[in-house]
Amino acid sequence: MSKTRILVVDDDPEIRSVFAQILDDAGYDVLQASKGRAGLQLAREKHPDLALLDVLLPDLNGMEVCKQIKADPGLRNIFVVLISGGATDVTHKVEGLESGADDYMVKPFDPGELLARLRTIVRLKDTNRTIELIDVLWLKGNSIVAAFEVECTTSVYSGLLRMSDLLALQPNLEINLFLVAPDERREKVKQEILRPTFSLKEKPLAAICGFLSFGKLTEKLEGIRRLSLASSLKPDFLLKTAEYFAAESTD
Repeated sequence: MSKTRILVVDDDPEIRSVFAQILDDAGYDVLQASKGRAGLQLAREKHPDLALLDVLLPDLNGMEVCKQIKADPGLRNIFVVLISGGATDVTHKVEGLESGADDYMVKPFDPGELLARLRTIVRLKDTNRTIELIDVLWLKGNSIVAAFEVECTTSVYSGLLRMSDLLALQPNLEINLFLVAPDERREKVKQEILRPTFSLKEKPLAAICGFLSFGKLTEKLEGIRRLSLASSLKPDFLLKTAEYFAAESTD
């Protein structure tokens, strides 16, 4: 697995050196720039996972660099943390977050706090990457209420692996998970979901991820359409339609 790459942009060489030492010791790949424009160019060339930007830079300030990163389709997924020693009041923090920053820290900082925040951001970024790979999401407002892997677009094992990765990254995430496959693939789904890879987790995947057969799902949806109930559809009906193999995991 490649290292998480972090770009540090600060005009103070001593602060850059401190950042580099802390991040390197923690196992991150560190890029450095002393000015805003140089940092922006480095971001375009190296595509870091995360950028730590000093707010008060001599040419292009950190907020402007952040705005340009977030406005660029090729860079907007970079997580940006603004760091300031001078702009410390609430107004500056709000302005920084409104520029698109994902977090705002004030110097002097505690190395433990910095690393804790970075771990949280990296975990969130990994979660977003996993979610992007999932076939179908059922959204309600800004919340995910159900996630589906469909066997016609992926293998059964690969679909379950993505579901497992999502739970590992966000163990407190409360959503309904389903694998959709043809009726004749039921035994294959059962065999794969009861693998030790998935069943020996703290939350066994078989207890959380239900099997939805194409046949049953199509039948249910056709009935819902006939009754004109689609507009009031809730994910609860999927829980009643899905089959769970958790009870058979010790057979």
